[in-house]
Amino acid sequence: MNPEPDHDLRARFSAQRRADQEHAPAWHPRVLQAASKASEFRLPCWLPITAAACLLLSLTLLQRSETPDLVAALPVLFEEPDEPLFASLDNTSANPSDFLLPTYLTIQLP
Repeated sequence: MNPEPDHDLRARFSAQRRADQEHAPAWHPRVLQAASKASEFRLPCWLPITAAACLLLSLTLLQRSETPDLVAALPVLFEEPDEPLFASLDNTSANPSDFLLPTYLTIQLP
């Protein structure tokens, strides 16, 4: 530690303050306020009006649309088929490659 007198330190600090003041930008509150206002984001005035118009248009179109007849739109669930359920399995031409398998691997249906 160097035993420097307090007077030398004060002179060095004051010289440093002067050098900082020369290189520091000037303090102008008007310039700072103008910069902060310029960076403020605002929505364009036409955007909320357009959004409200789209919302009203979609609501009116939904009100005008007719409700579909669900009974006619849904298929019939419990209708008897015209042909047997596993008719395609009895047909040997439906599975033409089965003759290539050995007989003990082929499935025999009653």
